[in-house]
Formats: sequence, structure tokens, C-alpha cells
Amino acid sequence: MDFDFQSNTADHGGAIYLANIVSTTEIVNCRFYNNHAFGFGGAIDNVSSHPIIRNCTFYVNTADREGGAIGNNGADAILDNCILWGNSPDEIRLFSSTITITYSKIAGRTRADHTGTATLNRYITPSARGIEILLQAVSYQSCNTSPLLRTIFN
Repeated sequence: MDFDFQSNTADHGGAIYLANIVSTTEIVNCRFYNNHAFGFGGAIDNVSSHPIIRNCTFYVNTADREGGAIGNNGADAILDNCILWGNSPDEIRLFSSTITITYSKIAGRTRADHTGTATLNRYITPSARGIEILLQAVSYQSCNTSPLLRTIFN
């Protein structure tokens, strides 16, 4: 993609709404800023789809319900080399779904209901105050070879 999504509004998924898409959707090199959903997923609401979200930044997106940046419902998603910060009421909302997060920085709260789980591989600690993750199963590993770190410090 390589696109800016700014100041969009919708019932669900302020910028992008994915629902029941069988093939893998790739969202790459995008910035999501100041988008709003009246329901879930201020920037992206993902329902029963399988996106790969790579090299994206999510900031100051809002949802009236949950998932300021991303709402994930009954879906498997991959979040790779992304930055999420300043989204409200939380960064990611998981409901009966799984998200795999690699080389990413999440500077806020992630919420999981029912069977929502996240796997954090080569994850970067977001800040000195830490991250509050309300998940049923989390595996955590650090890695100094993150593309995200190279982007930030070079």
C-alpha cells in the first residue's frame, strides 16, 4: 500500500474495515492518524479476516467501544514492525482471535476478551512505565536485531 489514512470516520474500522475476506490482505507502509470508529477499531476493524500489517504507524486513533488502533474479532492477524501509540481507549482489542506481534512498539493497553491471545516475538518494551497486557497467553522474547530499532536509532 504505502498510504496515509487521516481523519476518516465509520461505524467500524475508521479507516479500513475487513470482514470475511478469505485471502490474506497486506497493509504495508501506511500511517493511520486521527481516524475514528463509532464501534470497534478506530483505524482498522478486522472481522474473520487474516491481514498482515507491516511497517505501519498508528497514532491518535479513537474508537467509541474498544480497539483505538485495531479491533480484531474472530480473526488471525500479524503485526510486524509497527508502532502504536496514543490511541484510545486502548491500542488493540482482541475478541476470540489471535494476533502475532513482531518487532513492534505498543505504547498502551491491549485488551483481550474470551479466547483472545497474542504472541509477542522479538518485541520491544514500549516505555519505562511498561505495557499493560490483559491477555490469557503471552510469550515474550527480546531481540536486538529489530528493523524497528534500526529505524528509530539510525
